[in-house]
Amino acid sequence: SAFIFHQPKSGSTLLTNLISANDPKGTRIVSEPDAIHEIVSCRKCSEEMKTRVLKDTIYFLGRINTDKSSTSSSSSTTTAAATISPSLYIKLTASSTAPGLSLLTSAYPDTKWIFVHRDPNTVLQKLMNDRSERRRCDEPLKRSPGPHVTEYLASFEGKSGSSSNSKINSKNNKLFKKKGHPMLQTGEQTCAAYLATNLVLARAALSSRASSRMGLEVDYDKDITDEVGMERIFAFLDIEVTEGSGAAKRMQEQRNKRAGSPIRKEWKGEAPLTVTDTVASATAQFSPYGEGEAASY
Repeated sequence: SAFIFHQPKSGSTLLTNLISANDPKGTRIVSEPDAIHEIVSCRKCSEEMKTRVLKDTIYFLGRINTDKSSTSSSSSTTTAAATISPSLYIKLTASSTAPGLSLLTSAYPDTKWIFVHRDPNTVLQKLMNDRSERRRCDEPLKRSPGPHVTEYLASFEGKSGSSSNSKINSKNNKLFKKKGHPMLQTGEQTCAAYLATNLVLARAALSSRASSRMGLEVDYDKDITDEVGMERIFAFLDIEVTEGSGAAKRMQEQRNKRAGSPIRKEWKGEAPLTVTDTVASATAQFSPYGEGEAASY
């Protein structure tokens, strides 16, 4: 039914929970499957191979086993018949957005997709406050930013604050594995560039004639936390909320759940977040709309 791309810490889990709560029995959510991430991130695979394996993988992810009795001409047997769930939503990992957006939208041109994001300063600060996420920004992403981030960084070459140690393009990505990319000296810079790349690619796809009618940009603060915004999302996905079905109550329960709580404690809102100068500087440095305009994207 739809692919859900997203920035990290942007409410994508709440969104999928709201979709599922509307019709639990008729909805299948596949959340961040490693298999799809490995496929879209494969740098040695041809586009043809990735597309073929991707379609096979999604086919199997969408299958459900339903016991049905079938009678053959020779004997009566009970078999497990595989069927396809009527409403399948696949939420991709945030790191799958850059390499996977073009591949998935071209492989499934008639499937709708959503890109979820929120204020970049808030997202980046949340990443920096999370020890494991900060380690990812400090090490693997810094040393191997990937072709999409590297290409995005090339647009900043020669600008104020950028490094001129070497020409930055996708061909010299190997040079960064030992010393790291010259423009990515801190974890804040690395993840700020990664977030900006995702946003630029998503908005480029939304502006193209080929996929604009199938895509929707979703802002956490303006859409997911707002009833009118959720109505817009549901309308885009052709989801109807049936009155009297208990869907509204289930959806409200999802909103009230405390994220990550095994005992479903009531959520009382996010704790106050202080954005550091280092975070604000990094988002402004790699803002696709000019330095100092980070808060607008």
